[in-house]
Amino acid sequence: MEKFQFNRFLNVLRWYLQVNRNQLLAWMAGTLLCVFAGEMGMLWIASKSIKASSWTPFYPEIVNGISFAWFIGMLILLLFIQTTIFGRINDKRFATTFLTLPASNAEKYAVLFIYVFLINPVCIFLAYTLGDTLRMLVMSLFSSVGMVSYLPHIVGGIHIFTPSDSPVTQVMGYFTLFSCIVWVHSMYITAGAGLRKHAFFSVSLALVLFATIMAYLFPSWVEPFTWDIPMPVIKTINWFCILCGLIWAAFNYRLSYRIFKNYQVINNKKTNL
Repeated sequence: MEKFQFNRFLNVLRWYLQVNRNQLLAWMAGTLLCVFAGEMGMLWIASKSIKASSWTPFYPEIVNGISFAWFIGMLILLLFIQTTIFGRINDKRFATTFLTLPASNAEKYAVLFIYVFLINPVCIFLAYTLGDTLRMLVMSLFSSVGMVSYLPHIVGGIHIFTPSDSPVTQVMGYFTLFSCIVWVHSMYITAGAGLRKHAFFSVSLALVLFATIMAYLFPSWVEPFTWDIPMPVIKTINWFCILCGLIWAAFNYRLSYRIFKNYQVINNKKTNL
């Protein structure tokens, strides 16, 4: 049963969603209430701290500040979710049921991957949107601040290019961003597959240390050649780095799948290796 069959994959995904329905709904409800209570709390603090007869004119700016905080929080939460890819099947009884399902390893792994990569983030984003909408509705009942959402601020606040950037530079920038996102995501997926405990903390610490070391060493490597390297060479190096990042990410995804293929009902208490 090693051949991947889409219909069989859908059946396993449907079963996985059914047995995890309550957990998913609990995550959504908790996120919704957290967003609503957090926004209302921060708005209340802002209204008390502003020394003015009315804080209404400052409302859009306050929401903009809150949007940045929620954006960072949402990123952290989504990265944490990626490290829980094997979290559900770390339970012995559930692992026994899941691993004995009439499906191939590729189909089962695809279900776990889609659950943390697509379904969980979509549900969390929906909960964020509902929580923010509830805040707008409640605020409109008690004040004349209007319907101001933080979501457009998040989307509109992400600027990658300047108007002077050429189409080639923009394409390279998009690929660079895509490569970085895929590489970081693969690191968290692999950490979640290999480690049973503290996966998020471990990979986050490793990435922070890596970024710190590169930020310290990179200027000293580049500075002697800054005025000698032609722009085409710099672009070639950039494309090479993009390719290396994607290859590294592919290796990470494959490694997480190989870990799953060797998964046992009873594994090491600290790792799944």
